[in-house]
Amino acid sequence: MMKRLIFILLLFGFSIRMPLFPFHGWLPLLAEHGTVASAAIFLAGLKLGLYAVIRFVLPMLPGTAEDWGDFVIALGVISVFYGALLALMQN
Repeated sequence: MMKRLIFILLLFGFSIRMPLFPFHGWLPLLAEHGTVASAAIFLAGLKLGLYAVIRFVLPMLPGTAEDWGDFVIALGVISVFYGALLALMQN
């Protein structure tokens, strides 16, 4: 139970930096109103979130990550289709 809670909290914390569907609501605002300098920070942050999950969460909690793998994959697939839908809706 404790490993599951730690996994969920770490994944939630790092998902805010990644473009994962329900967690990245602030990213479009930054991209729309940000400057060129914030674009570099934006891109570095995306890579940092994914690196942190691969570097820290997966080695620390491999069994729990395997149990929750389908959920994380589902979030990733939803993110792809959600992003494509938003791109199609633009003028």
